[in-house]
Amino acid sequence: MKDILETEKNNGISSMMTELSKVTADTNVGDAALNSLTSLPFDKIIGGPLQAAIAAQSSAAKSTLEFITQAGIKADKAISISFEFCDSNGNLKKMIIPLLTMVPIPTMAIKEMQYEFKAKIETGSSANASMSSGITGTWNFGYAMNDSTTTTIEGIQEKQKEAAKTGEKPDENKNKNAAAATPQKSTIVTTPKGLNFNASISTKKDSSASRDSKYNVEATMDIKVIAGQDDLPGGIQTLLNELNKAYSIVDPYGELKVAPANVVLSGGLATITATYRNCDGVFAPSDISCEDESVVKNIVDSSTVQFTFKKAGVYTIAAGACAEVVVVNEEPEKK
Repeated sequence: MKDILETEKNNGISSMMTELSKVTADTNVGDAALNSLTSLPFDKIIGGPLQAAIAAQSSAAKSTLEFITQAGIKADKAISISFEFCDSNGNLKKMIIPLLTMVPIPTMAIKEMQYEFKAKIETGSSANASMSSGITGTWNFGYAMNDSTTTTIEGIQEKQKEAAKTGEKPDENKNKNAAAATPQKSTIVTTPKGLNFNASISTKKDSSASRDSKYNVEATMDIKVIAGQDDLPGGIQTLLNELNKAYSIVDPYGELKVAPANVVLSGGLATITATYRNCDGVFAPSDISCEDESVVKNIVDSSTVQFTFKKAGVYTIAAGACAEVVVVNEEPEKK
């Protein structure tokens, strides 16, 4: 019996080892992780930040243009600020300065952009297998002191069974007579005297196996953008150079200049020139006038007016709140 159990145990262990050798970890998990990495949209990963930088640069350029058009120009004219002050001689003066020359113009630009793409792959694969086996053996020993015999008479038993079916009460005398007349079949079981032995063996085997495979792909991208004030474009630099020359100091009431203020008729005619800058510092030749209708007015250019006199006298040249007196003398007699 012990040898039988040992043999069964060895067979069970051999079977378990065979089953365990079939449970292996998944070796394709690494390839699956690499495939998932190669499937990433690198065109968008690389091109996305570049497109974002271009869009940001374009937005910055539009902001510069919007600043110039809104803060520096109005109705096709440069916006200027003006204020009054007294000069060293105690005269009231007015200064006019273009606004764009007093404030910095934003010209932000991306100087440098760095970005790094990193991918981290973690893979793992495991296989677990377990198996249990059990062997149970039972045996019984007995010893009979004498032979024993068991006899069964089937004839009488069959009659009794028929009486039980019909409900009749069996007649013992009748049964005895019937038993004598009816052939009967008997069975005899003999248990020999001596040592008796019974044995049984049962085996039980449980097994389980599992395999777990996993991978993780983690991608990160670090972007560093350096931006600052860019050099002024050539057009803006030219604009500022001209505006820097455009500042002026004027009389807050305007300024009228007449030259000469004293003339002599020659050939019956005398001429003078006059210029006028209004309170905004703008030349306004059309604002210059003379009250005498005999005086001929001729605008020479955008700043100068010429007056021609035909007779001697005192004339008043006026513009805005300003006025100047011109004396025209008679032509001297010829000797």
